[in-house]
Amino acid sequence: MRRGILGLTGAALACALATTTAAAAPPAGFYGACAGALYSRYDSAQRTRAMDAMVRAGIGTVRLDLQWGTVEAKKGRFTWGRWDTLVEQLARKGITMAPIADYSVDWAQPFPYNSTVDNQFVPPKDTDAYARYAAAIAKRYGPGGDFWTARPDVPAKPIRSVEIWNEPNHEYYWQPSPSPSAYAAMYRKARSAIRAANPKVIALVGGLAQPQNASGSEVIEPTKFLSGMGSTTIDGVAVHAYGGPVDSVLGAVRRARTWMDGHGASGKPLLLNEWGFFPADGLSEGERADRYRQTAIALAGMVDTHGLTGTSPYSWDGSPSSLDLANVDALTARGQAYADGIAGKGPAPEPAPTGPSDPPPPSSDPNPLWPLPLPLGNGR
Repeated sequence: MRRGILGLTGAALACALATTTAAAAPPAGFYGACAGALYSRYDSAQRTRAMDAMVRAGIGTVRLDLQWGTVEAKKGRFTWGRWDTLVEQLARKGITMAPIADYSVDWAQPFPYNSTVDNQFVPPKDTDAYARYAAAIAKRYGPGGDFWTARPDVPAKPIRSVEIWNEPNHEYYWQPSPSPSAYAAMYRKARSAIRAANPKVIALVGGLAQPQNASGSEVIEPTKFLSGMGSTTIDGVAVHAYGGPVDSVLGAVRRARTWMDGHGASGKPLLLNEWGFFPADGLSEGERADRYRQTAIALAGMVDTHGLTGTSPYSWDGSPSSLDLANVDALTARGQAYADGIAGKGPAPEPAPTGPSDPPPPSSDPNPLWPLPLPLGNGR
């Protein structure tokens, strides 16, 4: 979700945050950024400059749309050249890719493809082919994957997850209308294929949007969407949130973990992998930037209290966009504030009172596929 605004209240900001003052530093790779420009718009020199700036900012993971059509434009013929080049560049900088397996490709569509009507967001009719594509990502870039085997000269920074679609609970990204049951069927196939291709890679339920950020679009509230997936076994969940007060972003994490703890997913990965703060009347750019700093600090505390596994705000050089963290390697005020939060600079957030939406720390999974608090960026 990259649209919508919540009402902002400056006075309530400090009192709405989780306790972080006593929290240990989050593990390596916890902090990331959505960074589609690395693939879609930058040349090699720009990528190098941007990655250097990311490293300086403390970013160890980048979330990227590894779109289906970029690797399998023709059914059964995978071409990885541009992605191999990008993954190598990231690895040499110590950064791990967090790929999203999205969206549809023309030959898998339920009707003739027309790129002018956004029907890449219509889920594929051939879900078996989608599952093979998602598994191919895991097989190539997961631990011990084909890319790392063929390139022992590259420092290994394998992926740990494949995100299954982006915002499938939003009508724009799952057209014509979101369907938990249809998504669950596709997720189950993709999860099985990924586990067969590389058991060390998990299938994330694709970043779920919040209804309050929908600007009138149909969005199924994330926990209702997860419940609508029925008895589907999930490996992990990713959620999105745009503020509003900082606590409206943190609340998305609390609600998701509450659901997970109550539905057999305690100890499984939970990510907040798209978030940000839109401009609004009555809020200066400095105040808005400071919300990025406060959020970065508060999210570190949620590693211990809510099993948060990683976070990536949107985005690094979007279009440009009012949410940009940087323009190539030049940090915006928001990007600098995020970097300051990663470094723990500035006053610590005030603790928020606990309530029904604040569950106890997640119980441990006796046989976790991805033991907490292992983040996306922990290497081989």
